Parts: sequence; structure tokens; C-alpha cells
Amino acid sequence: MAPRPLSAGRPVFIYGSLMYESVLKVLLGRIPKARPALLQGYVRRRIKGERFPGLSPVSGADDGSVVRGLVMDDLTAREAAIFDEFEDDEYDKEPVTAILVSGVECDNVLAWGQTPPKPTDAQLEGNSITALAYIWTDLDKLDDVNWLPE
Repeated sequence: MAPRPLSAGRPVFIYGSLMYESVLKVLLGRIPKARPALLQGYVRRRIKGERFPGLSPVSGADDGSVVRGLVMDDLTAREAAIFDEFEDDEYDKEPVTAILVSGVECDNVLAWGQTPPKPTDAQLEGNSITALAYIWTDLDKLDDVNWLPE
């Protein structure tokens, strides 16, 4: 596996287990600043036999697939390394273009991830940001079922 791009000082798009405040507190000892975001052209699927998701680009024509997540842009080098360790070798870290969603209160981070996946047109017109995301590499292990936080 090639070395992952450094995340420190760069925005990171999170979409699964890392959206849980309890997970962030255990891993980092704090809750980093998070902004609601959408990622078009990707799906967040359950990984067979696991409780966590994998993010995968949609192949072929754009079918309107959108993943709700969060952009964190204040990770330290140490915290970025912890994320890299947490997300094992079956993920590649790649740049993606996320859409920041304004007007959404993000006090309950989990609630943002649980909302219905179809965004409004107004949400899709937000500012774009380049962020790093952990992309699942073993597509055969992805289930046909979308993953939602519980």
C-alpha cells in the first residue's frame, strides 16, 4: 500500500463510525470542529459481516447518489495519524469534493448522518471544499445495503 496523504491541516470528510462523538472522544480525547457536508457520486454501504461502512464511488452515469457526512478541518498531525490507524489498510485516503451545507445546526452530529439521504436543491448549491476521505478498496465485501448510523 502506498503511503497515505497527510491530513494534518487538511479537511477530512468523515461518514461512518467517526461521526459518533463517543468514538471521537475515545480516539482523540475531544470533538473536533465539524461541518455538515454532502458527497455526490458516492455510496456509503454496509461492509458484509461488519458494523461499519465503506465509501465507494458510483460507477457509470450519475444516479443522484449522495452521502451525508461531516468535514473536519482542525485535526492535528497526531489526530490525523490516529484516524489513519483507525481506518485500516482496506481504505485508501483520497481527495474528494464535498459540498458544505449551511444553515444546519450540528450540535447532534449523529442526527445529521441519520437524516434522509436525498438533499434539497438548496443544500446541493453550497460551497465546495476539497477534503480527504477514506475510500473502501475491496468492493466484493460491500453489501448492497446502504449504511446509516444507529
